[in-house]
Amino acid sequence: MKRRSPKPVKGVLLPVLIQDPAVALETEARSIMHPVVVKDSKGFSEGPACRRVAIVDLDFHSGKLRRPAEFDPKGSPYHDIATYRITVPTKKGARLMPWTRNSKGGLDVGQLGSIPLDDPFVKVSVFGTVLRTLGLVQNPAVLGREIPWAFPGEQLLVVPRAAELDNAFYHRDSRSLQFYYGATSVGQTVYSGLSQDIVAHETAHAIIDGIAPDLYNAVSPESLAIHEGLADLTAGLLSMRNRELTHKPGERIDLKEFQRSSRFSRIAEEFGRWRGHGTSLRDICNTKTMDPKGREDCRIDASSPHSTSEVLSGLLFHVFCSLFARMPDNPAARRKISKRESSNFEAMRYRIAYASDRTLGLAFRGLDWLPPGDASFADLTLAMLAADQEFFPDDARTRTQLRQEATSRGIPLSDAAPRFVSHVEVPLNAAAEKKFLARHREALEIPSRTDVQVSVRRIHIYKPPPVPRTTSESFDLTPDMKRWVSPDTENCLIKLAWEQHETNDLEGWGTSRSYRTGSTIVATPAGRVRAVLHNRNAARSTRSRSNFLRRMLSGQRVAPMIGPDGIPLESGLRAELRDDTLSITGAMQALHVAAEIE
Repeated sequence: MKRRSPKPVKGVLLPVLIQDPAVALETEARSIMHPVVVKDSKGFSEGPACRRVAIVDLDFHSGKLRRPAEFDPKGSPYHDIATYRITVPTKKGARLMPWTRNSKGGLDVGQLGSIPLDDPFVKVSVFGTVLRTLGLVQNPAVLGREIPWAFPGEQLLVVPRAAELDNAFYHRDSRSLQFYYGATSVGQTVYSGLSQDIVAHETAHAIIDGIAPDLYNAVSPESLAIHEGLADLTAGLLSMRNRELTHKPGERIDLKEFQRSSRFSRIAEEFGRWRGHGTSLRDICNTKTMDPKGREDCRIDASSPHSTSEVLSGLLFHVFCSLFARMPDNPAARRKISKRESSNFEAMRYRIAYASDRTLGLAFRGLDWLPPGDASFADLTLAMLAADQEFFPDDARTRTQLRQEATSRGIPLSDAAPRFVSHVEVPLNAAAEKKFLARHREALEIPSRTDVQVSVRRIHIYKPPPVPRTTSESFDLTPDMKRWVSPDTENCLIKLAWEQHETNDLEGWGTSRSYRTGSTIVATPAGRVRAVLHNRNAARSTRSRSNFLRRMLSGQRVAPMIGPDGIPLESGLRAELRDDTLSITGAMQALHVAAEIE
């Protein structure tokens, strides 16, 4: 008799740790775990692994893989949903949730700093947080599409406990996220992979790289700070979606907690304390400014992407707070939230979902429309405003606030776009590209005889859902967009990129340097132009590039960091001098080996 193959499961239940272990012991949160149900038509396997992400638990010392987490197709209490066999950490006195019924029980959160290196829990928790972050950005209310990685292939590799080192980073060339660990002064082990903030932050770097890959090789602090700022914002807003960290259903909620510096806005608290950064690595609730004449405690180091990034994360968090505080402008969202008291548990969750989706959608749609090459905060802000005008034409209030907040933080905005036409022929082939460039090169300020890379991608401009149909944590790795898009919502995103040259004032590194810049044109399939965006080479951008490169090339990093295997880590940044012209690649990767979390 032929053996019948097992019925495939629809998805997998992943328990994820939502609070840094040391911090969890200090809070009154009723649970430190959050259930995530992820679905994908290609299924899941031991590791954990799936089509988009795979855990590779490599021991750098031995070069061997640790045992994978065991796949359990019938271990979940939900129909057609699998899980993995792990021990789920709990807090003393807290009862197990129904979705943990088949897990091994008993591990207390206070023991997470001493768990064996081959324990499968870390693998499953990291895997779940990576997928959860991806699902947050891909959902219809934010970007509404499956985001490809910036490297060849469909699968991002995740090393949950790479080795002993106080770092964690995304590395494009190895297609991986790498999380490290280290011992505190009292003998506890701090795993960067057990910090939801750090895992979400690094995953956001991979997502951002997939959306705007040119930022990876940018040579200005603001370009790299876009990576940092959006990654911090994503981590902070993800933490607000954890219902376990809020009060119990039925209790009155302090809405102001979500609009000030708190456990939700602070990034990587346990890791920050370990590294001597105070209460956390960074805080997205801040008043940082680019204005050198601003208050002393609000100024940033303009040559540091980490310091600069706080301006971007702070201004977007301020937009989030405003969206959260006021009832949604969208009548459908207002009706859904108004069904419950404003401080009610369920109403609060819908309000958070509305404000976080609206803010992340504003940020990531702007990133999607951002012109290629070196970009400033002003370039990103103008891209956010342009995209938001098309997606939310009736919500001028949010755009006004974004503009005012950016200006107040020293970000100079100018609506002066290149002189352009109202209609173009979409360049879908080589002949059309040649004709397009011949006609529009001057208007787009492209230097003559400069090679231009042209790409065209189909996008949809639609009316995003104001709030999710449910606040339960279940999603598909391929977002279902049938309700939101149609042939009528289809548009073309045209991106043009080229090399620009400027005077180089770095002694010993040539007389000129090159950097990448470009334009974005959004048009209907018939060629009606909806938006034109252009990266501006302001004198301020030239100065910031000089200061950043002077810092990177001045010998400050001559002594390389040593990796866990005893071999010096690659700096990532590559400088090439040809025909007296300096060109730089891999600048973002150079930040990864600095003594800061990327």
